[in-house]
Amino acid sequence: MIGISTLGTIDLLDRTDGRQILSVLAQPKRLGVLAYLAMASSNGAHQRDTLLGIFWPDSTEKRARNALNQTVFVLRRALGQDLFTTNGDNGIRINREHLWCDVWAFEEALKEGKKEDALELYRGNFLNGFFLPGCVEFERWAESQRGQLRELATGAVLSLSHEMHSAGNPVGALGWVRRARGWAPYDEQILGRQIELQLTLGDRAGAVREFEAFARRLSTDLGLEPSNQTREILEKPRPVAEEWPRSRLGPDPEGQADGEGSFHGSPHRAGGRRFSAPQVASIAAVAMLMGVGGVLGLSRTDLLKGGEADPPARLPGEPRTVAVLPLENATGDPTLDLLGSSASDEILRELAARGVATVGSSVGPSGGREEPNQTTESTSPDAAGPPTLREADYLVTGTIVDREGQLAYQTRILQAEAGTIAVIVDSVMGPPGDPLEAVDRLKKRVAGALAMVLDPELSHFIGLTSLPSSFQAYQSFSDGLGNLEQGRAIAGDRVASQARLATARTGFLDAAASDSRFTLPLVMALPILTTQRDSVLGILRPRREDLPRGERAMLDFHEALEAGDFPRAYGAAKRVVEIMPTAEWRYQSAVTAVQTNRPREALESLRGLQSEGSWHSDRPDFWMWLVDAEVLVGDLQAARRDLRTALELHNDQPRLLSQEVLVLAGLGLGEEAIARAVEIVESTGQLSTHFLRYHLPKVLIVSGIDEGARVVAEASLETFSRIDGVRPDYVAATYVAVGRFEEARDLLSDLSGLRPGFRMEAYTLLAFMAAREGRAEEALRYGEMAATVHEPQGLGRGPYGVMAKAQAAAHLGDNAGAVRFLREAYQLGLPHGSYIFTRWDLRPLQGYQPFEDMMRPKG
Repeated sequence: MIGISTLGTIDLLDRTDGRQILSVLAQPKRLGVLAYLAMASSNGAHQRDTLLGIFWPDSTEKRARNALNQTVFVLRRALGQDLFTTNGDNGIRINREHLWCDVWAFEEALKEGKKEDALELYRGNFLNGFFLPGCVEFERWAESQRGQLRELATGAVLSLSHEMHSAGNPVGALGWVRRARGWAPYDEQILGRQIELQLTLGDRAGAVREFEAFARRLSTDLGLEPSNQTREILEKPRPVAEEWPRSRLGPDPEGQADGEGSFHGSPHRAGGRRFSAPQVASIAAVAMLMGVGGVLGLSRTDLLKGGEADPPARLPGEPRTVAVLPLENATGDPTLDLLGSSASDEILRELAARGVATVGSSVGPSGGREEPNQTTESTSPDAAGPPTLREADYLVTGTIVDREGQLAYQTRILQAEAGTIAVIVDSVMGPPGDPLEAVDRLKKRVAGALAMVLDPELSHFIGLTSLPSSFQAYQSFSDGLGNLEQGRAIAGDRVASQARLATARTGFLDAAASDSRFTLPLVMALPILTTQRDSVLGILRPRREDLPRGERAMLDFHEALEAGDFPRAYGAAKRVVEIMPTAEWRYQSAVTAVQTNRPREALESLRGLQSEGSWHSDRPDFWMWLVDAEVLVGDLQAARRDLRTALELHNDQPRLLSQEVLVLAGLGLGEEAIARAVEIVESTGQLSTHFLRYHLPKVLIVSGIDEGARVVAEASLETFSRIDGVRPDYVAATYVAVGRFEEARDLLSDLSGLRPGFRMEAYTLLAFMAAREGRAEEALRYGEMAATVHEPQGLGRGPYGVMAKAQAAAHLGDNAGAVRFLREAYQLGLPHGSYIFTRWDLRPLQGYQPFEDMMRPKG
């Protein structure tokens, strides 16, 4: 009998001899089909049409059916001919007599009340880590199954733990609960049960650590906080003899800062959070309050003035105050008690000096106001005096712990009203005898982290990326981001745009240089780096698994783009949006959707951005991709409307002008398209308009307006004759558009002085002309030269050069060959888009079904 294990790591064995069936394990799609059929076999036979849609959603029906038949054939050959039973041509069902499945055994054990046996089978979440790219419905189904099975396992653990506890075996009960935490790390029922058992066993410190680690993970990963019910488990009244000691937070297993401190003893409310009586007394002695509401109302430039900035005014109706509380001494050494107060005072001074905050007053034992510290002037504009602790919007708290003879300073910034962790600041280590250097680094880290929290343009990074090591690092990163945005928005002035981007690169690299742990600037710099790109990737790639999840997803996106793997880039962009749904990443996701022929999805995202504000207005590339998506779905009226708006904002963008002619031609407005094209090619402009002079005749050709193309080409040639320094392949392409092949060949007779990219264009023209004249051997030879122009030995092929072969094959009547070359170009990194139909003449393929299927939008 064959056995398939899906709970935890997926495995497939011949149960007679224990042999792994590697021929199926090595094929994820076939393994996924087997798992799907096994899981749902109790529901009857599966219709083939359903399987086609789940596992081959982007294939034609014929190809998908062939793939399914091949999958069934291979599974039968590897696992036995009797594995499946069929219902005519439409249904497929697993034969349970020839397959054992751990899910079946798990569910059967639960039905029989054998909870321990069932949990021995539950080794982890269903299909843990198993993924089929492009199979969205399969992923949805797998996630649904995963949740249902995890719920069954969790229920069994809770039931079993109560039974064992009642039977006098709390240790055994705790063992099962700890095991469940591995597959349900965010389940508060399991956490609550674990805490109850630990308290029963007298392990109160361990219970507190579990809760704090859970709260930190919940905040960092999901942006949530534990429920009140879970907190109440820790705060239940208990005998004095069992009163907890003060929290002494130690290092967590990953060596990062621990979560929030414990809250117990007599509850005193402060900013929505409970503090123990000793904590309140300590806070009342030395905590300082600072009003920082004005920071959020200032411009980025004002915010970055640092210590030279005037005290910011509080925003009316939006007060933002920060309390810096003394760090708790959890070392057990009472001689270090004053160190916590000193550290908090240094943090206070750093925040005030950098302009992140203005300094208020200390807080009396009752929570009321006292006179300001003599060393710090109160600058609150509030006539009634500075705010009290209960009015604080953010709290900076922390702990000092002993880690093998070194002091670890652990701090966190809390949102006071919600009682949640806004950010956990990276720990700082230092020797007990000389704390000055460590405290100096600590105060800088807190200032950098708080600046990120309070900056509305950067706060979405919190919890998902690394943090700046100082306010200066934050400032450099913020400057870099601002210059990046401005550089992208500059239209029509390449020099000014590149200058802005160069400044952005400097800002990002300066920020990263402050601390090797602040990797976010390196990831953000990747799309604009030139000579330093390989060096930066060399830093990031080995650390990929250690990067915060937001940075890891962004790195995956940039690496996929560099490799020309647009499907992978599309998937990575979607993951970034799921993590950080910012406007920029929703836009990037839309771009890759167009590049992978998913224009409807791109339109949904781009139009959503349009409706949310003016973010897109200054971005000519936004309008280009929007119109591209509208052209691909055939909504030319919408494309024309958006082009009118776009050209009012950016009337000097060649691609928008090209799209304007394409849309007019597509709407059947041939005369208007010709007149507009002539107007463009005869206009005076920068060198970039040379592109339009040879490109617009192509646009009209592929639109079926051959005579109009000749009119525009002649106008372009006349303009070229009056301009020096025009690329020969541009002029040659214009000759080709009017059928003047010999003149084109004369211009292309000597290609020795052209760079590889220009030579590729020349070889493409030569291949096209040979194909039009029926010289197949010559056409394919020039096409191969275009495909391998960067590596003449044929070791590497470029997607744009391969398109020369696709175009030539189409005009030679070899439709199958043309589609084969087109598919190769996509695999090599050709992005999809309407320009495919304007740069290369593929008209002979229209109506050829494989070509139409390939061009049909996905989704």
